[in-house]
This record gives sequence, structure tokens and C-alpha cells, in this order.
Amino acid sequence: MREGPGNVFPGQGKQRWSDGRVAELERKVGQQTLEIDFLKGCLPRIEEQRMAQLRTAAPHGGVAAAGLDGEPKASLPDYG
Repeated sequence: MREGPGNVFPGQGKQRWSDGRVAELERKVGQQTLEIDFLKGCLPRIEEQRMAQLRTAAPHGGVAAAGLDGEPKASLPDYG
């Protein structure tokens, strides 16, 4: 260690991946990062559309409950 950290493990060592494989994986990570960012941008618009559909499905401004299949249920009439 006194000779410097570069001399602790002399030699070339064993290469695990080729430079081409590393570049391929870096491209894949970059592609997935772009996809995640895109989907994060889409999520608020999808949620807005979903809420708008729920509002139009529920008469009298009420909120319709969703069934197990995710489809809005018909709301009961408001006699109040």
C-alpha cells in the first residue's frame, strides 16, 4: 500500500464484459429512463381523463363507485 493504490492489484485483471456489451447496457438504461420519464408525464393526463369520466358517469355531481372490474357503477338517484 505504501507504493501507491495502483500497485495493490498488479496486472490487467479479468475483464467481465466487453466494451460493446457495456455500451449496449448503457443504451438500454438510457432508453428505459426515457420511457419512464414519458410515462410519468402521461400519468397526470390519464388520471384527469379518468376523473372526468367518473364525473360524467355520476349524475347530480356525485362520484360513482367503481366496480371490481374497474368500470363505474350506476349511482343511485339523489332524492335529498
